[in-house]
Amino acid sequence: MNFEISIVDIIALIFSSIAIYLAFKNRRAPLREKLFDRQLDIFQEISNRIIDVEEKMSDWQLEKETYNNKKEIERIEDEMFEASEKLQIYLLKVEIYIPEEIHDKFGDFLNYINIMKAMVFNKKIADIDVTKLSNKVWDLQQEIREFIGLESLSKENRKLSKK
Repeated sequence: MNFEISIVDIIALIFSSIAIYLAFKNRRAPLREKLFDRQLDIFQEISNRIIDVEEKMSDWQLEKETYNNKKEIERIEDEMFEASEKLQIYLLKVEIYIPEEIHDKFGDFLNYINIMKAMVFNKKIADIDVTKLSNKVWDLQQEIREFIGLESLSKENRKLSKK
């Protein structure tokens, strides 16, 4: 048996290896893209629900301090409790799509919401508590922005649109 390997055979082997490597690497790209799209949708929905809870708590505080209409306060409390329950249920449904690095932030936020709900239930909420909630909402939104790479994607899009 005579095995002769030519330069052409080596080049063909190298190109074949590269093609196999690229095919293997790129087969996950559609999966990554689909996951990222799903995460973006989920983060948008979570943000909307978080803002809804924050708004209800602010409305509750305003009503309590300004008008003190007991029926209106009770109505807002019911809406606030319902909004926070919907947020918690939604997070449970989609937590499989939420990466660990941000999942813990949502857990901390929900714990704070539950403390706020208990304070509302016991009529012990103060101005600083709603302000602190607003700060936590802001911090959580910044975590989401950082996770999805919003700034770098925006810069990249600006560069592409200038060409």
